[in-house]
Amino acid sequence: MAKTWCIANPLASPAALQRDIDSLCNGIVDCTSIQPRGSCYNPNTVADHASVALNLNYKNHQSQQQFCTGDGFITVSNPSHGSCVFP
Repeated sequence: MAKTWCIANPLASPAALQRDIDSLCNGIVDCTSIQPRGSCYNPNTVADHASVALNLNYKNHQSQQQFCTGDGFITVSNPSHGSCVFP
């Protein structure tokens, strides 16, 4: 089975993605990596930060598809870049 990741849906609005970040980073997942000086802080965009938070939640639930819906999009392309490594 191919490895998958959950990233921000390119069709999702920035406001919806910000709500996802706020919700998930409020005790559901550890969002340290998207804080200033974190390994995934740059690029500092709502979509990039939402991708990290959405993927952390997805991975916390053993990559079950139902945990990557709505504002999330499942991909088989590793979204890691630079020092930002997606598990």
